[in-house]
Amino acid sequence: MKPFLKKTKQIILPLLLLMFIINSCSTDEITTVEEPTGKTENTGSMLRTTVSASSSVIIQAENYDNMSGVQTENTQDSGGGQNVGWIDTDDYLEYDLNVSTSGSYKIEFRVASRTNTSKFNFFQDGTKLSNVNKASTGGWQNWVTTAKTVTLSSGNSTLKLLATGSGWNINWIKITPVDVDSGGGGTGSLDPNKAPSENFDLSTWKITLSSGSEKSVSELNNGYELSNQFYTGSDGGMVFKNYPLGSGTTTNSTYSRVEFREMLRGTNTSISTSGINGNNWVFSSSNSTNENKAGGVDGILEGTLKVNRVTTTSGSTSQVGRIIIGQIHASGDEPLRLYYHKQPGHSKGAIYFAHEPNGGDEVFENMIGNYVTETGDSAGDYTGAGSPSNGIALNETFSYKVQVNGNTLSVTLYNSGGSTIASTTYNMSNSNFANDWMYFKAGLYSGNKTVSSSSDYEQVTFYSLSKSHN
Repeated sequence: MKPFLKKTKQIILPLLLLMFIINSCSTDEITTVEEPTGKTENTGSMLRTTVSASSSVIIQAENYDNMSGVQTENTQDSGGGQNVGWIDTDDYLEYDLNVSTSGSYKIEFRVASRTNTSKFNFFQDGTKLSNVNKASTGGWQNWVTTAKTVTLSSGNSTLKLLATGSGWNINWIKITPVDVDSGGGGTGSLDPNKAPSENFDLSTWKITLSSGSEKSVSELNNGYELSNQFYTGSDGGMVFKNYPLGSGTTTNSTYSRVEFREMLRGTNTSISTSGINGNNWVFSSSNSTNENKAGGVDGILEGTLKVNRVTTTSGSTSQVGRIIIGQIHASGDEPLRLYYHKQPGHSKGAIYFAHEPNGGDEVFENMIGNYVTETGDSAGDYTGAGSPSNGIALNETFSYKVQVNGNTLSVTLYNSGGSTIASTTYNMSNSNFANDWMYFKAGLYSGNKTVSSSSDYEQVTFYSLSKSHN
């Protein structure tokens, strides 16, 4: 028995010593690593996730550093583990980050809801980055991914999700660099070998093609490309190309396009395309019933692009060289059509927008150049003006920001360095859109339906495209 007792002591004593050491350690000394997508480490009393400029990181929703009001449960989503649920308005989740490099990042959220819209704002420290309004997925464990592209600042900070609606679950958060200078002089992670949906967040867009046919949200986000019409360029940009002569059109339009249409419902086809519902948004001047029914309230559309080519043939001097690069569309009218227009022989193009009120006369507003008549029977007609000295040349990078806040429409243009080159606001109080439904459009909508050559085409390349709603 003595050898047995000695052997037992040899086993038990080290075990007791190990238990003593474990119980004596602070959890602050424990470091955990999440592979292969990124590192999560316990520093002090906080979990801080490293956000890299070169690879994605996934944060499991239940691994919050601070929260209010939520609970966790086992998830049926792929990968297993837990999700966060029991979320009510004003509940929040906080995640401590270490962002290695400032820049543009795509943040994806894995959410589910039985009947309600998944609604929350998200912040980096005190700065609001954007918001999520994802329509019901039809079940507490029917999971979908929604994404927003935002700018993150480098250094230690806190990512906060603040619920603006109740009755939804979240499983994980994924952060991916989109346009980040990692120190090698590059322009970001736009990959010329990837489809547009792999470089850009297209989870709430569908596309209309030159033929007039459409590709759904699901089809577009399944790596869709179409040679010589919609594809990734050699620099990683998202190319829209259209040959107007002989192209098809859609109902209620006589112009062709290769253009996105916003679909807030994502892949949830149980929600109708039209109407005040989870697929469309309303102005904050709308009544509270409509605001609660809509997929969003007010909105911001931002794009960075180059206009590579415009048409040079036409039976109309007002149409030649004219395209639309962004829109707000209502049920029947268009609160905004943003134009780029360059006449043949001009070295630079003009930018202006049209506002079509509900039940009133269309008006135009020149922003760069004085290309069009703004009001009256000839509104939108070319004035005969020369090449604008402060205009935008073909293949010159510029950006636009369209914002609606109640009845106020704001349009701002930026040069490649980010400086404002033109800005204007328009009062829509008398435009009768308060209780109408809206959606954004972006890409290339032709402004020339009298092209005379089958080889004449128009082309734009986007390098960023994002939108958000309250």
